[in-house]
Amino acid sequence: MRKIDWLLAWMPTFAVSVVIALLLGQNIGRSAAIGLAISASSLGAAAILNGRQTARLMLLEQQTAEGERAGKLVAELPNLQAQYQQWSAQSDRLYRLIQEKERELAERHNNVGTVNGQIAALKERARELQEAIAPLVKDKDNLERRVAAIKRSYPDLENLEQLQARIEQSKLEKSTLEGQITALSERLSTLQEGEKELSKLEATAIARQVDLEQANSQLQALQVRAGELAKSSAKLEVVQNSYNELLRQRQNLEEKVNKLDLDRQRLELSIEEKAAEYDRLLENQPQIKDMRRVLHSLRLEQEELEVENRRLKQEAANLQGVVQDPLHSLKQPLWSEADTREPWSSDRANNEQQFLRDFSQYAQQCGFHFPERVILAFHTSLKVQGISALVVLAGISGTGKSELPQLYAKYIGAKFLMLAVQPRWDSPQDLLGFYNYMENQFKPTPLIQGIYQYNRSPRLQNRIAIVLLDEMNLARVEYYFSEFLSKLERRRNHEAYLDIDLGNLPLAEEERHFKIPEQFLFAGTMNEDETTQILSDKVLDRANAIAMPRPTKLELGRVSSTVAATNIALPEGYLTYEQFRAWFQVPDPDSAAVREVEKLLAQTNEVMEEMGHPFAHRVYQAIAQYAVNYPGAEDINSERFRWALADSFAQKILPKLRGIVIGDRQMQQNLDELGAIINAIGDKSLAAAFAKARQGYQFQWKGMSYE
Repeated sequence: MRKIDWLLAWMPTFAVSVVIALLLGQNIGRSAAIGLAISASSLGAAAILNGRQTARLMLLEQQTAEGERAGKLVAELPNLQAQYQQWSAQSDRLYRLIQEKERELAERHNNVGTVNGQIAALKERARELQEAIAPLVKDKDNLERRVAAIKRSYPDLENLEQLQARIEQSKLEKSTLEGQITALSERLSTLQEGEKELSKLEATAIARQVDLEQANSQLQALQVRAGELAKSSAKLEVVQNSYNELLRQRQNLEEKVNKLDLDRQRLELSIEEKAAEYDRLLENQPQIKDMRRVLHSLRLEQEELEVENRRLKQEAANLQGVVQDPLHSLKQPLWSEADTREPWSSDRANNEQQFLRDFSQYAQQCGFHFPERVILAFHTSLKVQGISALVVLAGISGTGKSELPQLYAKYIGAKFLMLAVQPRWDSPQDLLGFYNYMENQFKPTPLIQGIYQYNRSPRLQNRIAIVLLDEMNLARVEYYFSEFLSKLERRRNHEAYLDIDLGNLPLAEEERHFKIPEQFLFAGTMNEDETTQILSDKVLDRANAIAMPRPTKLELGRVSSTVAATNIALPEGYLTYEQFRAWFQVPDPDSAAVREVEKLLAQTNEVMEEMGHPFAHRVYQAIAQYAVNYPGAEDINSERFRWALADSFAQKILPKLRGIVIGDRQMQQNLDELGAIINAIGDKSLAAAFAKARQGYQFQWKGMSYE
């Protein structure tokens, strides 16, 4: 036999022998030795059986090819096992995440009532899932036993074809199992939708909390067992995405439930009022008959008077050929112009820090103890109304939200106007007035009267006017104030004008179209209770919201601002708008303060973008102006500069995150990064408010307490 023939006869025998030894659990060295021994024996047999060498060679070549195919299949087994272990680890992480979500769900079910039907449906779905899983587990065990049997029977090379058929069958069974696992994942997603149905019934399901927890435990067990059957990380991502979608849907439903609950409370209050009115009517029923008799006689008199009235109107129309001015009500003065006070002296007006100290002392004499940071924030917000056109004072009732703007206006001698917002306000006409076509009269509001008077009175041109929208979130702010707020924002670079609807009246342009004076400064108050609306991002971007802290010490004997105004001396004269604007500083891009703000906001915006809530130029410009104009914040290392930065984060940035779900690991990491930036500012109040806001399932920003 030629050397090449001996080599060809030896190599497949050695390779197949090594594969068999590895399948039997031998190490690589021992497998090689066994292969060499078997190969040597084969070569000896080949030398003895030289006559049958050609037939044997063909058989060995066929067996070599089959051995190589079998070796490849066997080589894939460790990869499959590694993928299985990797998926199992991912499944464990999913299980822990599901446990966390289920615990959060259990905490939110404190108000759950009777849900027997829903629990029964959930248990039935769990039972069906368990029945679907059982045959899959059995198939998996059978597959593992088949693989073990193949490993034990593999030494017989003549059975390679049978082994190949078994492996192909195993692949088919594996594909079948994967299809069943996909269907199982879809059923699992359907089962998880039951959580959304449960969340709708949170207000009525507290009596069966124990049963719900047991069902959740069964669901967790089923999810673990289902996870053990999965063979691909892609399926895990599908399940995770489906779960996140359910959480987002649940969040939306919770918001709808809260809104419906508020509507229900309003309806209950209305029903109680109607019931009380009905009771009063029942009590007065004996008087109704007498009143009806009186009413009948009055109607007769009314008919006679109406005849006489029509006769008199006809006579008046014949005598009077003039039509009443449709702007008569608008032209009525809102403020007295008999004030003879002179502007403040330059010494008083130039010292802003002394002004703030004197005002704080004045407020205390009137019985109001506002924190220093509240006064500084309110004063600074009025200074930067060129870019933040509204300052909002928010807090619980009784914290002095309405009194602070009144005291401020009284102290500087400004004109003051309070508008009480009503829940029915739903259009700009409620704020500015409307034209009554039936009466041929424009029905103005005090605000439009003040603006009209200001534009036509030379004595008012340099006076400050402060307008307060009291309880402005009793109605949706966007409905009645959004258009006007956009016009106020234009005052930053252009003159802003109002147009009033006067129908087809032949009036001059200046009677329909007049300027919003830049001397008008706008403030608003917000009560934080179940009857109020929240502010949208559009309003928050164009406003500064200041949280009024609850009093740390309750006091008696607070003096009202009306009484205080008559008993406590005020500065002589008034602060002019020109003197007030002299306190305003234009940000210098090269200043240390602006560079510090720019660096801080650049870091913050990167994190905000990852969370899906980036901000743009308006927010940066507003924060830069606020920091530069904050009294005493010239030094970037000073405490007041840190106060200015903390105020800006609380007013402009953190409210954008209100309502985001923080259970996601990436979101937690982003909040940690944002928390590091906040901690670097060095303001304890801001850090504490941020930590409190991220404690729950959602980011609940309630504002920063200005202690």
